[in-house]
Amino acid sequence: MKKQITIFALDDDSIYLKVLEQKLKALKNYELSLFTESVPFLGYLYQCPEVVILDYHLIEESSSWNGEAILKHIIKFNSEIRVIILSSITDETIANELLEKGAFKFIYKNENAFDNLVNTIQKIQHEQYNYNIKTAE
Repeated sequence: MKKQITIFALDDDSIYLKVLEQKLKALKNYELSLFTESVPFLGYLYQCPEVVILDYHLIEESSSWNGEAILKHIIKFNSEIRVIILSSITDETIANELLEKGAFKFIYKNENAFDNLVNTIQKIQHEQYNYNIKTAE
């Protein structure tokens, strides 16, 4: 049986998060936690989710955190966490910089975003399943 993975999603758009929650129901064996603010998100990071879905632009009046700063914090905290940037930003330079700084994947918020996201998470689940089998042998 495949191990359940934990996914955290941080986006300041609560409506987008609800749609994301519905689209991720195509996955199996996962637990999803949704966050609209960076401070609570960072407070739960100790739970070490396997996957973080992170928006690049976070508009929060109460915080100076943005997607890049949170990515750096996650990587410093635990570089094994797979961070998927899900953003409407179309600047390839920024996307490449985030990948160089440790993001696992950059997915543009477009009509294919949710399919790309589900496929990416399924690949991560498959990799972890294969790793668990190898280490159990």
